[in-house]
Amino acid sequence: MIKYFNKYNYSELLKNRSLIFAGIVIAWFPAFFISFLNDDYQILSYHNHGSIWDILLPFWQPDVSGFYWRPLGNIVHPLILLIAGFNPLVFHAASIIIYGLCCYFLAKAIEMTGIKREYAVLTAVLFAILPSHEFQIAWI
Repeated sequence: MIKYFNKYNYSELLKNRSLIFAGIVIAWFPAFFISFLNDDYQILSYHNHGSIWDILLPFWQPDVSGFYWRPLGNIVHPLILLIAGFNPLVFHAASIIIYGLCCYFLAKAIEMTGIKREYAVLTAVLFAILPSHEFQIAWI
């Protein structure tokens, strides 16, 4: 049994950055089936624009949402509303994709400091599956 594990090169597996996205999808898969939570309804009702040009408002208005300024959400949420309507699955998928990109770039940044790729990917995977990150995934 030990010989079987010694034949497989785990460092090669950890060099693959797609492991980050696989870990995120496996760990956060139940989030795809959550409805909207808490203030999601308020935010989405505010972002329910009728025109695609209204999506660009964060570029020329300093406080689009009225309560806090978050340009990525202020652009992505109205765009998703125009494309998919009030479908929570699409919003959670977008959150998971953005979260995955952040974790991917975390691994790249760690690797740029001189740390081996295996350790950078492992660190990013551990960061990605932290249970305390449910707000980034479950809320939009």
